[in-house]
Amino acid sequence: MILAPQVAPLEFKPTLELRQRFESRQDRDFDRTKLDRRTDLFTRIRPGFVLTSGKQWSLTLQGQFVSSLAHSSSKNFSLDDWDLFWAHITYTWKDGVVRAGRQRMVVGDQSLFGSSDFGNRGSSYDGVAMRIGKFEAMGGRIGVQANRPSEFRILALTYSLPFGLSQLYFKHDRIQGKSIDHFTLSQTGGIQSGPWSFEGEWIGQIGRNQGKDHRAWAMRNRASYTIRSGLRVGIDLNMASGGQSNRKSETFDPLVSPNHTLFGILDAVSWRNLIDLALFVHYQPNSGTRLQIEYHRFALKNPKDGWYSVGIRPVLLGLDPTGKSGRALGDEVSLDYRQTLNKWLTGMAGISWMQPSTFINSLRAGDATRQLWFYVGMTMRF
Repeated sequence: MILAPQVAPLEFKPTLELRQRFESRQDRDFDRTKLDRRTDLFTRIRPGFVLTSGKQWSLTLQGQFVSSLAHSSSKNFSLDDWDLFWAHITYTWKDGVVRAGRQRMVVGDQSLFGSSDFGNRGSSYDGVAMRIGKFEAMGGRIGVQANRPSEFRILALTYSLPFGLSQLYFKHDRIQGKSIDHFTLSQTGGIQSGPWSFEGEWIGQIGRNQGKDHRAWAMRNRASYTIRSGLRVGIDLNMASGGQSNRKSETFDPLVSPNHTLFGILDAVSWRNLIDLALFVHYQPNSGTRLQIEYHRFALKNPKDGWYSVGIRPVLLGLDPTGKSGRALGDEVSLDYRQTLNKWLTGMAGISWMQPSTFINSLRAGDATRQLWFYVGMTMRF
């Protein structure tokens, strides 16, 4: 008797994510002479399903509908859009996993490579990701993102060591006919002694940037103290190189870092030509509750280089090539709260205030004013 090969049964699981968030931002450009206060109501709906065959194969599809209603001093408008947010096949075996298609890609705490989900549209990648033991490789292009750069490509190789994560990246992009091709090498590390914890990341970058030789560096350093379970206080020192000339580029490129929460939730600065000294209190008594209170003092690393926006392709927000406007950008104080209410529902809220300093005040001819931003939101997942 010949037995037919056994085929694992197919299992179908529908998924649904609903999110709504209200935001308000006052003085978006720190200029009191311009009326640019804006409020937004964001809605996001992500229906999908996961189809599995045994413990090895799965197919994930997820669509996305996004809607925004904006009210500003100058006009009111609305935007609606559809995306295929996820579409990937996953194969899992004893020592690893490989995933191909449109998917979320993340390395470590996303300081250099991540999939931001705070923005209403979120981000995903078209590519392949593989993990075998302590080694990971992933790469591709942006699949879904607001203002998606069509020629952007990235490759990441990582290896987990006992003391931290080793990372190597290659990035390619093309802006106005000029190529960006560079390598980034990063090493994280940390030690713990009783209630004290010390963590860091040290990064070097080399290659070509739009016809210039590119040499840049960055680092993050954190010292924290655990007062009791779930309550931690600490200090951060984050830096990124800056500087431009006719033949050299020394402004650090943070690749595809989501940035949000790493350098203040206001998203007023990018990890480019930056010094960030921060104090924080983080309270997480359980997996469902998180409260973060932070103070950041921002400055330019090189006063003759610029102040840059957040994003894969940043906007130069201000520049004084003489360096006479100084380094100081400003001080940000923020509070961010997240609470899981049940297995379906999560609430979140945050507020941030930034007082501009000498550099921004100089750009605004002495008429700079503070920026205030807050949000409240709710996410449901089924």
